[in-house]
Amino acid sequence: MRAGQAGRLIVGDQCWIETGAVLEAWGGQITLGSRTFIGPYAVIYGHGGVCVSEDTLISMHCRILSSNHAVPAMDRRIRWEPDVLKPTCIGRDVWLGAGVTVLGGVTIGDGCVVGAGAVVTKDLPPGAIAFGIPAVVQDYRAAASS
Repeated sequence: MRAGQAGRLIVGDQCWIETGAVLEAWGGQITLGSRTFIGPYAVIYGHGGVCVSEDTLISMHCRILSSNHAVPAMDRRIRWEPDVLKPTCIGRDVWLGAGVTVLGGVTIGDGCVVGAGAVVTKDLPPGAIAFGIPAVVQDYRAAASS
C-alpha cells in the first residue's frame, strides 16, 4: 500500500456493482470498462493497477489482486517489506465464475471463461476456457459461425 494515497476508481457506463463488493485502489487504480458486472462480495485490490475491459462478468466472491508481499530472509519480518506491485488486466467479454482468484501480474485475454473456484496464476490467451488450482486451459470457445 502506498501510505496516504487513496488511488483512483474509474467506472465506465452502465456498470453494475452488487452489494458487498469491495473495490480498494490503495494508491493505485482500478478501471472498469462499460457494462462490467461485479458480483456480490467480490474484492478488487488496485495497488498495482487493475484494468477490467467492457462486457465482463465477475461473479460473486471473486478476488482480483495487483500486488504481493516480498518474501524476505528470516531475519526480517514479512510485514515490514513493501508490496510488490503487479498490474493485472482482464480482457473484454470475460466471465469469471464464482470464487475465482486472479493473482497480481496476470493478463486474462478477451473472451475467456474461468471456472468457479479457479486460481489464475498465469496469463490466459484469448478465448480460453480454464479451471482448476492453478487454472489450466482446458478448451477454447468456438469461433463464431457465419
